Amino acid sequence: MAEPTVDHPIVRVVCRSLSPMLQDFNFCMVSTDRMTGKWRKQYEELPRRNRASFTLYRGPKGELGISFEMLNAALRHAMAEQKKRGIEPVIISMPFDDFIPFDADSLHPDWDHPTESKNNIRDGWVPDVRATRQGKSTRAKFPTWGFTAHVHVPSVDEKSLEAVRILFNYAGLLFGLGAYRPSQGGPFGTFTVKEVAAETPK
Repeated sequence: MAEPTVDHPIVRVVCRSLSPMLQDFNFCMVSTDRMTGKWRKQYEELPRRNRASFTLYRGPKGELGISFEMLNAALRHAMAEQKKRGIEPVIISMPFDDFIPFDADSLHPDWDHPTESKNNIRDGWVPDVRATRQGKSTRAKFPTWGFTAHVHVPSVDEKSLEAVRILFNYAGLLFGLGAYRPSQGGPFGTFTVKEVAAETPK
């Protein structure tokens, strides 16, 4: 991550989930309708957790999280939606990172998931199998999740911090992340902003 300076202030945005996330990395490789012959048979014989693991986003050290492109796309859509509603969005840029890791404390909060057995959760996720028009899909589902993003802003004051909060909340509530998110007509992958703060320049 780039270091904050007086000329290039950075705002830290801590986000937490409002609904579970279904991950879809490399989903074209693991959707059974795309497979034929021995590959489909071998895939379907794998345990559900193994099949779901193909959809996980992983960082260079194997850590779990989301892609930069996924979050950036949600923010771009949020900016466009704000303009439609007559709201001038805050101007931000994100230091390019291929990968944004989940915050560790977001994956194991106090347990409150009546539809999931706590014993099924390992590394913060469970396999999710659901019917589609083409057959069945298997993905990794994170019942709870969260991440911390860092964005450049022209200046830091109360107004700009609040504008960043509003932009990320638009992205989290209206568009979401992962598969079956609100922008795809689904209920998954929504999030809200927990904290917005300016990083201290060196």
